[in-house]
Amino acid sequence: MKQLNKKGILGLETVRVVIVTLLVLAVTAIAVFLALVSLQSSDLFTDDSLGTLSINESVGPVNETGVDFGNNTLASAVCTITLVLNATDDIVIDAGNYTQTNCNIAYSAAADSSFNNTLWEVSSTTAYTQTSQVESDTDSIVNNITNGTTQFFANVPTYMILLGVVVLLLIIAIILVVVSRFASPNAGEGSI
Repeated sequence: MKQLNKKGILGLETVRVVIVTLLVLAVTAIAVFLALVSLQSSDLFTDDSLGTLSINESVGPVNETGVDFGNNTLASAVCTITLVLNATDDIVIDAGNYTQTNCNIAYSAAADSSFNNTLWEVSSTTAYTQTSQVESDTDSIVNNITNGTTQFFANVPTYMILLGVVVLLLIIAIILVVVSRFASPNAGEGSI
């Protein structure tokens, strides 16, 4: 009795291995992505709360439009004025002469007009937060993995076309082998 060869038919075993490999890669990429997103969205990484101090910072000319002061460009900056002086004669400018909107100081129209459109010296503190290095690194890793996975799986149709061509060539080769066996006069006979 002749024993059958149970290895793959028509070379489709290779196609199955490639498809399973792509599936395993997809599941692994999704699992890693989910783990990193969970890590990123957790509050494990705290922002560093920092502060700066500005003493007699010259700003202006200050008018009703206002000017920025302190370290207003820092992330989540919150400025607090401690003292305001007229830069010309170091006279203290009372809070009734200006309005403060976070890190912006403006001359108040109902105030002493001698302070309008003049240089002021503002002493202030600025509190701000800074993203921790670990959080920044985690964001970079998540972005890199997301982009890499997206680019890899964008090419999957190309891989499938190549597999289709390989399968088609295998089918043609098998048909040629089968047809040539039927065409030969000794087909099916053993040789010594």
